[in-house]
Amino acid sequence: MAEFAKVKGPKYRMILILAASTGCRIGELLGLEIKDLLDDCTTIRIVQQAKGAKLTPELKTANSARLVDISPEVAALLR
Repeated sequence: MAEFAKVKGPKYRMILILAASTGCRIGELLGLEIKDLLDDCTTIRIVQQAKGAKLTPELKTANSARLVDISPEVAALLR
């Protein structure tokens, strides 16, 4: 995590931190929208993913749609 925090671009840094701390697939993280941040950024809702330049509600598996808890430290960075 310390190495991810050194990434220069804030968007890229946050994506890497979220990927490492949540275990979400990169397409799922790229498909996140503000409305998917719940409970003061301590939970994210996975309901779509990015495929190429488009967002699609088709996830990899039926069980991929889920709520993911985020640690308080990562939630603070997200806010």
